[in-house]
Amino acid sequence: MHREKEFVNNFFTQVTQLCSDKEKELAEKERESCRQTQMGPWGMLLMTLPQIAFTERSYADLGFLHTKNKGFLRKDNSLKTVYESLKSDLRRLEEMLSVL
Repeated sequence: MHREKEFVNNFFTQVTQLCSDKEKELAEKERESCRQTQMGPWGMLLMTLPQIAFTERSYADLGFLHTKNKGFLRKDNSLKTVYESLKSDLRRLEEMLSVL
């Protein structure tokens, strides 16, 4: 349990520093080392983490705003949809853990 907590803490530290390559590398390395538990809650979380990192990077880059007609900004809802999908995945994971 301590190793997992340390990994999650390190991962989200990288997210806050916008180190997307490092985040992806950490998640992939952890996923490879935990092949046996891939289908359990920890494996599901490891599958979600790279998507969280990508979404946070897109948000930081303001990738959800598009210029249209020179100067007006139009909000693209695709990033919101990704966040909602992540929220749904994490809720499902939370429900799985409450059953255990």
